[in-house]
Formats: sequence, structure tokens, C-alpha cells
Amino acid sequence: MTAGRVVLITGASSGIGAATARALSAAGHRVVLAARSLDRLEELASELGGPERALAVECDVTEWEQQQALVARAVEAFGGVDVAFANAGFGAKRGFLAESPEHWREMVLTNVYGAALTVRACLEQLRERQGHLLIVTLNRPERKNAINGEMLVRMLDAFIEADTNPDIRALVLTGAAGDFCAGADLKEMAGGHSGDAK
Repeated sequence: MTAGRVVLITGASSGIGAATARALSAAGHRVVLAARSLDRLEELASELGGPERALAVECDVTEWEQQQALVARAVEAFGGVDVAFANAGFGAKRGFLAESPEHWREMVLTNVYGAALTVRACLEQLRERQGHLLIVTLNRPERKNAINGEMLVRMLDAFIEADTNPDIRALVLTGAAGDFCAGADLKEMAGGHSGDAK
């Protein structure tokens, strides 16, 4: 990925999102950090160089207006969005009685609907800047219980079929958490290497 690009990351306050932000910042990119935990985002943004290098934006990815405001803040601060990394999400214990129905509802809204809203909110910027779209799922889609992963893969397939701009690269990153190397995979794939869907 060309140095100096603007990367928007949802779910950036911890885990893969925060690790990716650190790796991309170290490589010279500016990052837009989005999550519901503003205090952790601001701490990370300060670590990465402050407002000139990292922007912290409180955002619930299941809320369309907040997603629109997130992209608007990114454009205002850094001039646009080159890469959208739809990373926000969480899991559940296996078994129908292990979690509450409300937990399931919030999980699907965040992991699937939230990712779809991120795509929609960023799409105009990605088209304009010939950017990259990445979606992460920690379930392997081939597993029978990986419903979220399968939905995300199908959503990306629909995006590829519907979008008429061949300059947007789009892919889903799948696997267990241990399969990812603190943003290294994202940096390589966003540059157009293995895994490109378009």
C-alpha cells in the first residue's frame, strides 16, 4: 500500500483493530480510529502521534448517522478515505443456551449490519480515490456454525457484483484470531497481493 494513505478502522479500540492501527501508523499511514470506547481511542490516537496522524471518533457501527459522521470527520481531518477496514465485531459462546437472545441480536447487528453500513458510508470515498475495502471475520466461513462469516463473504460477493468501479479492491480476511499478524496481513493485502477479490 502506498505510504501516506488514510485508513479508516472500525473496532479500533482493542484487538486486531488497535494492532492494525499501530502497524499502519508505523508504516507512515494516517488512521481514523472508530469504536464506542472513546477514552481508549483517544489514548491510542495520542500514542500514534496525535491529531495530525490519528483521529479518534466515537461511533456505534449499527447507527447509520454515526457512520456518516465518521466518514465526514475523516474527510474533514485528512481529506478523504483510501482504505476502509470493517473490523468491528464480537462473538458468542457456542450453544443455544449459552448467551442471551439480546447478545445474539447485538452480535449480528454489529458484525453484519454494522459492516454493511461501513461499506455504504465509505463507498463514495473509495470510488473517488480508487481505494480498498476490507472486512474481517474471525470465523472460517467453511464451518457450519460460522454464520457471521458466511454472511460477510456473501455481502462482499454482492458488493463486487453490484459495484461498477473496477478500481476498488475488496476482500474478506477470514480465520482464527491467531492467524493474523498484527496488521501485517492487512498491509500486504491492501496493496493488491494475494486475496484480492477485485
